Amino acid sequence: MSQRRWMRFPSDVSAVSVVAHGCSLGQADVVDESFAGIAIDLDDLEGLTLHEQVEIHFRGQPRPCIVRYIVPMASGRNRVGLEWVNSAEPALLLHA
Repeated sequence: MSQRRWMRFPSDVSAVSVVAHGCSLGQADVVDESFAGIAIDLDDLEGLTLHEQVEIHFRGQPRPCIVRYIVPMASGRNRVGLEWVNSAEPALLLHA
């Protein structure tokens, strides 16, 4: 049974910048999003860990997120699932 509470959908944002530990981890490709968070593909984790808070720049705004999963992929990249810290604000996530 799936643990997902929200349906995922394609994002109109193709890439985001990721900041962790006060340092930029660079650009990440956006895989998809939901009302609760976003999935990204990242080249280098730079010590990123589960349950850590990071910040992404999404639709022109800094958004704090919690790392919920990290899955290494065959391509050498990493799929990272991020949950919005304040997912009670779904209006910020809706397409303009």
